[in-house]
Amino acid sequence: VSELTLADNALGDAAVVALAASPFVEGLRKLDLGFNPLTDEAARALAASPHLTKLTWLGLYSCQLTAEGMVAVLTSPRLPALRRCVIGASGFSAAHARALVTAPHAPALCELRLDWFRLGDEALVALAPWRGFEHVELLTLAHNDLGSAGAIALANAPLHALEELDLSNNAIDDAGLEALVRAPWFSHVTTLKLSSNALTARGATALANAPSAANLTTLELAKNTLGVEGARALAGSPHLTRLQTLALDDNQLGDEGARALAAAKHWPALRRLLLNANGFTDDGARSLAESPQLANVTWLRLFHNDLSEAGKQLAR
Repeated sequence: VSELTLADNALGDAAVVALAASPFVEGLRKLDLGFNPLTDEAARALAASPHLTKLTWLGLYSCQLTAEGMVAVLTSPRLPALRRCVIGASGFSAAHARALVTAPHAPALCELRLDWFRLGDEALVALAPWRGFEHVELLTLAHNDLGSAGAIALANAPLHALEELDLSNNAIDDAGLEALVRAPWFSHVTTLKLSSNALTARGATALANAPSAANLTTLELAKNTLGVEGARALAGSPHLTRLQTLALDDNQLGDEGARALAAAKHWPALRRLLLNANGFTDDGARSLAESPQLANVTWLRLFHNDLSEAGKQLAR
């Protein structure tokens, strides 16, 4: 058996302790234990198991772990092959971050999902030097109460291999985004998600003017306050030429913003454009739908705008 999915099976700690002690799991590459009432006892058993040396993917999301259990897993030398970890834990603090940073072992993770941890800036600042970041290609930190200090710390982290970054649903402002685009690793990023933060036109302009943004193919900036000026900056960027997906829902763009986007000249690869809830009328929708610059867009979303039935038909 190379993959074992036991998610949402009402498994308790005793079952996982027995599993971790069994030679049956020696060939496992993937173990999904999400949505079970597991505590740190289960995490410690997995971390101490002599039988999981081939495990590359571990799911411990939506369980009942605390930060101690998470630290046990991510500092275990008995999980040398671990590359992808989806984990949830409560109570993660700067002290736990320092425990990870100072541990003699760090996993060579390529995927790390830390959504809903409520880390806060202090914990992320402490975590930023962690060697476990060095091989991470996909990092998600949504819903973590992060502000500009957290984003600045992340910009200085050893994220040398990073390609996908999700910072949605935080409180990152323009200064934080300005720091990210200056990060030495940012030029490798292809997917950037910053929806539901505190960004304005200033942040959009910093991103649009950054040569380091040239590899972005997916950009999500929904539910910020970019406004017309932000839309105009993004549409005029000579660096965002590889964009395939752009989400600008709920950004107070209005028809003037729609016209600015319709005039974009550097988006030949754009296929998906999400512009829900921006106060467009039929005039704005028509500018977008009839734009020759956006002729390659096959997915245009205009829900929750001020459109007539005829205007709604312009979406595709």
